[in-house]
Amino acid sequence: MKRTRIWEKLFEFVYEYGAIIAGVMVLWITFYFIAPLIHEFGHIMMLKWFDCNYLARMDIVLLRSFFGEIYETCSLTSWKQFLVYISGVTITLIVGIIFAVMDIVLTRKHKIDSAIFTIFFSMGFLLNTAVYFLQGTGDIGYALEIMNLFEHGTVIRILGIGFIGLMQIILLISLHHDAEMEIKRREKLLEKYHHEF
Repeated sequence: MKRTRIWEKLFEFVYEYGAIIAGVMVLWITFYFIAPLIHEFGHIMMLKWFDCNYLARMDIVLLRSFFGEIYETCSLTSWKQFLVYISGVTITLIVGIIFAVMDIVLTRKHKIDSAIFTIFFSMGFLLNTAVYFLQGTGDIGYALEIMNLFEHGTVIRILGIGFIGLMQIILLISLHHDAEMEIKRREKLLEKYHHEF
């Protein structure tokens, strides 16, 4: 009897919070693996755009996540080097914004479970992008140094973090809204079920 009750409670918990639990897993996987992979792909795409050969080494370290080291084997102007450095951060930011827009579209179409997942994907990409604004060195630091903007680095980093922070707040509000809509949908289903039986 007690075992049955434990399984019922577990089932109820997963039913109530399953989308959120899965969403947090999606956020973690996106932040640590998917976004860094796309980030490195952004650098490679830009190097290919400039028809520049490169050497790439990709690796996964448990506490550091997925990361890559890419070295161009051609001579690039300062402007092109700037674009190569900034392309990784830019592509993850754009993908994060695309998922945020997808959330709005899916919410309007009342596809709430899917909308919740797009929020977590967006959060993962935006959090990954924020890491690059927080680093003292790295892609953004090198890009600013190349363009002789390093003395303005603090302002640029604050603006970047501020924008990403604002996006995260909007996504959390959207997540709260979507969760409320999902609760109301489930309550209506339960009412319908009780009326039928």
